[in-house]
Order: sequence, then C-alpha cells, then structure tokens
Amino acid sequence: MSSASQILERESELVRIATALDEAAAGSGRVIVIEGAAGIGKTALVREARELARRRGYGRLQAIGDETETPLAWGVVRQMVERSISRYSGEVRDAILAGPAGRALQALDVAPASGASDAEVARTLHALWWVAIDLSSTRPLLITVDDAQWSDQPSLRFLGYLARRIADLPIALVVATRPPSGGSGPLTELTVSPYVERLLPEPLSPVAVAAFHTPDGVVPCAAVVEAMHAACGGNPFLTGALLDELGSAGHDVSHPATAEAISGLGPATISRAMLSRLSPEALALAGAAAVLGFEASPWLAGRVAEVPPDALPEAVASLVRANVLVGGVDGLTFVHPVIREATVSALGPLQCSAMHARTVRELHAREVPAAQLAPHLLAAPVGTLADAAELLARAAAESAAAGDA
Repeated sequence: MSSASQILERESELVRIATALDEAAAGSGRVIVIEGAAGIGKTALVREARELARRRGYGRLQAIGDETETPLAWGVVRQMVERSISRYSGEVRDAILAGPAGRALQALDVAPASGASDAEVARTLHALWWVAIDLSSTRPLLITVDDAQWSDQPSLRFLGYLARRIADLPIALVVATRPPSGGSGPLTELTVSPYVERLLPEPLSPVAVAAFHTPDGVVPCAAVVEAMHAACGGNPFLTGALLDELGSAGHDVSHPATAEAISGLGPATISRAMLSRLSPEALALAGAAAVLGFEASPWLAGRVAEVPPDALPEAVASLVRANVLVGGVDGLTFVHPVIREATVSALGPLQCSAMHARTVRELHAREVPAAQLAPHLLAAPVGTLADAAELLARAAAESAAAGDA
C-alpha cells in the first residue's frame, strides 16, 4: 500500500507512550486512551506501543473490538487471554493454562449472566484484576485494546476497573477508540477518568501528506498533495488509500493534471473505489468476512459467500494484494474498519441479509453458543431458523450481563 516512510506528525504521542511505558516498568502503572476518528492513525500508535514494549521486555496482551462481537459478554477480555495462548500447543500450552491465563479463562467461564448482582460482577472483575497482577509479577505488562468502541460492556467495565487500580503496578494499559457516543457508559467513563492520559491525534498537515509516495517511490507533486489533503482531510489511512487508487487508475501523481481527478473524492468514494477492482468472487468473500467479523475463517467466509472451493485461494490472495484484507488460513481481518464499513455498504441490505442467513445456518450446524449466533440471526430474514425465538432467548440469558453491567 502507498505510504510514508515513517509514522508522521505523531512525535509527541510516541514520546508520551514511551514515557508511560518507562514509568510503568518502574512500578507506576499508566493508562493511555488514544481517541480519534476512523483512519486517523490510532491503530498505528497501538502498533508502535506494542513494539516499544517488546523492546523493553514487556509481556503483551492485546484485543481488537469487533462490531459483530459487541453482544458477547466478556468477549474482549477472553480474546486477550485466548490470543496469548493460541500460538502454543502441547506441554507449553498446558503449562500456560496452569498459570494466570488458565485462571482468567476459569473466571470467564463462571462470569455472571442475566440478573447478576453487582457483587457477582465485582467478583469477576476482582478475579481478572488478580490475573493481571500475576501476569505482571515477573515482567512489566502491556495491555492494548484497539477499536474499543466495539467492545462489549463487561470488558469495558474491566478496563475501567483495571485503570483505577494499576497506579502501583508495572502495567501499562493502552486503549484506542473512536469518540464515545451517548455521553455515558463505561467507555465514556474511561476516556474522561482522572487516571487516564488522553491522546488526540490531529489530521496530517499538507507537509506530512507530501511525504507519502506510491509503492514504486513516486512522490506526488504539490498540486496533487493539495488535492489529496482536501479530499482526505489529512486522514493518514485514506490518504494512502487514495494514492493507491490513483496509481491503479493509471494517474501520474507527479503531474499537476492528476489533481483534477481527485476533485470531489471523499472517504466513502475512496473506500468504494478500492473494492471496485475486485473480482465478483473476491468482493463476495470480502462481504462475507465483513458479516462474520474479526479474524473470520476463510473457509467459513467462502461458504457464506458461496465461493467455490477451487476459487477460494485466489479470492483470498487478491483481497490481500488489494490491501483490503490481511491474514490467511488462520483468519481474515480488514486492513481498516473504514474498508469493512464500505464493504458492508457495497453489499446492500438484501445481499447483506442473505449473507447473515447463510452465516446463521453454517454456525447453527456447528453448534456455536447462542450469543455468538444471535447478532446474525437478528440481521437475517424472519424464518431463517425454526427455533429462532428459543435461540434468541438463550442468547439473552448468556449475554444480558452486557446490559446489566
């Protein structure tokens, strides 16, 4: 993908993150919330935080909020734990499960459901807090949550609980989110907490946009830079996506006349343009991945998209080449939420509903938990499953803690 050679105009944010990590390593826990619009560079800062922590010998837990998993109570916390052990097997995995990670999963397995009292929820929060303490007992710990605006409510409560209790612990918590909506709730409380340092990345200046270049190193001329900045508003992700589209359309970004081709383009247009050059199979697969959510199984996505098995590998490869998706056999993830949202928009309501219906049938056949099935069932046509009412009632019982908490 077109890019600049480095993360641009984020020097102050990187210094503050590095300082927070150094202070946490010395035993003074720190909490940072990175807040901004889609594409402004929050994910890049989270990635830099993880790299800075790796160099400092930190243990690292991470999770990414996903819109389709928002109803799953404790889903983000569970993701942190499961991601930390999924790459291991055999005796190593057994040893990990015998330690704090295993205790975290045990706490989540008995986490309160519908009708839980505050005391029951507090016990789960406290148990998870002790797991974090144990994980940070041998080396400092960094916990990162990206796209926190899509996190489930109990997990957000845990992040707030942790944020208030790590001042004397070698733990750094970094949460990236779009601006919270609604004016209340655990995410809003976290972003305005006195325990939290907020980072608000600004749009890039035209000088920074001028540092972008095409994959083959061509730097846009001044007129094109000005037009790109006007079209993308200094949004780093959309700037790179626009530069990609100009190159794919055969425009010479070093020529001033190319500025005229940019006139009138905006974020939605840029994202849709990225999808317009995909094959029908690849576009359908992208749609299925958008419906399925974070780290969608390519095999399941292929069945939902009705892509023939022999065409699936090339469809996945083309989406990776087009910088729409990353990943492969282990799971497919959109390069950026903006592209995912554009993909859903490109599907249209009828096709999207049909994909949710196929997802419901596939997941139901695999006997997944009702709470995992419910978001797709609600978006599918009435009559998709005969026992829909029973499944939705069961899902409410499994995840009502999200609303109660």
